[in-house]
Amino acid sequence: MQSLQFLYQSGINRELLMPKSFAEGVITAVGCAPEIPMPPEWMPWVFSQHADHTVELDWEAVTDALVKSLRDTLSVLRRDELPYPPEYKFNPDDARNSAQACWLRGFLFAHQALQPVWQKAWEQLQTNSLDEAEAAAKSLQHCLKVMSVLADPDMINNNDGQTLTNNLPAIAKTLPRTLKQYIDLANNLASFLPNQFEQFTQL
Repeated sequence: MQSLQFLYQSGINRELLMPKSFAEGVITAVGCAPEIPMPPEWMPWVFSQHADHTVELDWEAVTDALVKSLRDTLSVLRRDELPYPPEYKFNPDDARNSAQACWLRGFLFAHQALQPVWQKAWEQLQTNSLDEAEAAAKSLQHCLKVMSVLADPDMINNNDGQTLTNNLPAIAKTLPRTLKQYIDLANNLASFLPNQFEQFTQL
């Protein structure tokens, strides 16, 4: 996301925004959602809650960079490619603080914030096919479990933590497949919602 790269060259922006990898995760989840929210809804998710918001900020530049980053993400999705930075690899020596984990925490943060959208789409699917809805729910649960484990390995339950810790490298290798599964599921659910935000797909 070159637009974000430029944005984070400013020290003030780095101070007010969440880490770049977190912001990229947020934007990716927004782009993958069954229904894309308007910018005023999702843009606040990339700002740090602990930042000094009295600092003057070039809001036009920030807004432009974030919207362009979403546009670029949607372009990647239209090409049926994974909108995931290949340089964000699993780090066995510091899994919790890796760029991959931070990206996933941003992704999961946005997914949680967009839960009503997913629920609405799932309910529409449920009225069409209960079996398909149940399969979709299981698929989503699996995706979120994989992402959650990689996003915060320290939160693994102590009862089976050692086993999962040893398996983290293998789990990390499944991330591209898991992300593709998530995207396919979102696209399927999107077909059951009215396309109210078509303008974003045309960016």
